[in-house]
Amino acid sequence: MIDLDPMLTVHAWFTVVLEWFPYPFLVPFFGAFFGGEETILLISALAGGGTISFPVLLGMAFLGTIASDSLWFLFGKTFSSWLSTKPSLHTRLDTVSQFVSRLTREKDFFALLITKFLYGTRIIMIFYFARNRMSFLRFTIYNALVTAIWASVVCVVGWMAGRGVIWISDAFGNVSLGFIIIIVIMGAIYGIRIWLNKRIIEGKKM
Repeated sequence: MIDLDPMLTVHAWFTVVLEWFPYPFLVPFFGAFFGGEETILLISALAGGGTISFPVLLGMAFLGTIASDSLWFLFGKTFSSWLSTKPSLHTRLDTVSQFVSRLTREKDFFALLITKFLYGTRIIMIFYFARNRMSFLRFTIYNALVTAIWASVVCVVGWMAGRGVIWISDAFGNVSLGFIIIIVIMGAIYGIRIWLNKRIIEGKKM
């Protein structure tokens, strides 16, 4: 009988992709560039099975995020006038920037750090800095430090989650159980980020 264990299937698929792709070390880079925290968490969890070394995972996730953030910053600089004509985006930008300014007392570094971990605020805050007082060089320096912290946390959590699946499968002989636990943990992280965004930043009542 064919074993259709979901985690084994996903991990096997990921391994095949890495073998087929000529430069497997670029997978975390593209995951960070086109995806985000959830994508990096998933890739980190799968890499925890031994498909990609942790230093490569962390380094490529860092570079992919830096590249993506830099493009968003330049986009915000170039099209700042056009962005101002979008009422929903303008309102969102004001809401996030006011909250972060109150929390960080106008400290740009901490503003970038906080919005890296909150759902739906990273790009908005990048637009805010692009349209206002921050130069690209200053943004790059601050963002490199912030991204190093952010990528380390995300990659460690994902990597340990992947190792946890292996440990659970060895201990209980049930990979599906480990896969379910990881899904629950990632879902909880995602839910907490949305909750913080809704309740704290937007000021909605509980």
